[in-house]
Amino acid sequence: MSRSGTAFGRYSMSGGRFEEAEGLPLSAIGELKNYKDLIDDVAARLYKREHPRKKNLPSGFSRDIDIRLTGIKHGCVVVEMTRYQHETSNQIPLWDEDAPDFAETARKMINSTIRSIKQAKDPASIGDFPPESLSRLYRLGKSLNEDEKITLAEADNSGRIDVDSDWKDIISRSTESQFVERVIDGKLVGMDASEEWFTYTFLIYTSQKIIRGKADISRWDDFYKFFNNRSRARMCSLSVVCKINDDGDIESIEQTYGIEETLPEKFTSRLEALAQLSTGWYGTQDGVPQGEPIKDSIFKNVQSFLCEALSYTSSIPQIIDLVIFPQINGGIQIEWKELDYEVDFEPDDTINAFAFSKNEEDCEKMFAADCSPNEILNWMIGGELND
Repeated sequence: MSRSGTAFGRYSMSGGRFEEAEGLPLSAIGELKNYKDLIDDVAARLYKREHPRKKNLPSGFSRDIDIRLTGIKHGCVVVEMTRYQHETSNQIPLWDEDAPDFAETARKMINSTIRSIKQAKDPASIGDFPPESLSRLYRLGKSLNEDEKITLAEADNSGRIDVDSDWKDIISRSTESQFVERVIDGKLVGMDASEEWFTYTFLIYTSQKIIRGKADISRWDDFYKFFNNRSRARMCSLSVVCKINDDGDIESIEQTYGIEETLPEKFTSRLEALAQLSTGWYGTQDGVPQGEPIKDSIFKNVQSFLCEALSYTSSIPQIIDLVIFPQINGGIQIEWKELDYEVDFEPDDTINAFAFSKNEEDCEKMFAADCSPNEILNWMIGGELND
């Protein structure tokens, strides 16, 4: 399998130990590892920012960011880094063809964020940089002596920015950030446009908390397809930077990145159809309407469960090959086509799960309304993940 290599920016070390003798001091190798770990971390968070519905990274995400040390030049120590990528046409791409190159975007974002922090002399001047990658960013240059520095630049040595004693002094004033990047699931329940921005109101499914955020007016159409003030809004996943309190709960949305369908279209369409059921949908018996409508809390639980089930597809692909039925009493039943599972979401918000491959006395279990979907799935699947 052929692979092509291109220079991955320019990374050099100068001053102190790097000019005393030829070669790279082994005591500085940790800086190179931290830099690669930072690239991986930022690239992964940028991918998740663009794909809020996906719970996991593509298989081999970090492995395929193949950055290698291919040479060392003396003077200052220039560490030649080369990134290798597959060239074959039948290679399954790590990312969609139209998607950004997340590793290269991460490299450029790291450089620009260091520049922004140094120019503002403020460790919080991070722009779009992923907040949860800050601890790795702040570790750049940690092992350097006072008279040493790392210089990051483009491959042609343009756009130079130094990680030096000034950098270390600025970031020493940083405090642990209250801001985190998260993907939250729920539904869009309000939108209000202004000239440059629009505000939106979002119901978080897990906490049932209403929270507000804003986005550039150019994103209006992306959001509006999830909003319908005349019927049930579709469940969606929102990628945001949010401020959290000491309990880990979201206080506010500071920045909004992406919005996506939480569930595949076949699930969404089915649940939307079930949402239209009214009293008597199953007909009448002795003049009495049969079939209760399904309440919002049931849909919330089902959608959250299906969303979690998607994370099991890499190990059990059949986990999403299922059928969703309404129950006459206003509940929802899920059955699997190839797996011996069934889950019933009852009108009182309790959940009955069945794993028919278990012993008869152990094949059924009732879960409380506030249990996590992961708890149900782990009970049903049991040891199958290890088979």
